[in-house]
Amino acid sequence: MHYVMLKLLFYIFFSGLSSLNQIFLPRFSGKNLQNFNAFQIGILGYKYWVTKNYLKYRK
Repeated sequence: MHYVMLKLLFYIFFSGLSSLNQIFLPRFSGKNLQNFNAFQIGILGYKYWVTKNYLKYRK
C-alpha cells in the first residue's frame, strides 16, 4: 500500500517537473552537442534525469 502511494507521489512530482521543463527550459533538438558549454550540458543532463524518472514511475 505504501509503495503504491509513494509511486503515485513520484509520478505527480516528475510529471510536474516535466511540465515545467517544457515551459521554462530551452529545447536542444537539432543542435550539435559538441558546441555545448558546461551549463547547457548540465541542463541536458537534468532534463534526461527528469524524463527517465517520469517514464519509470508512469507505469
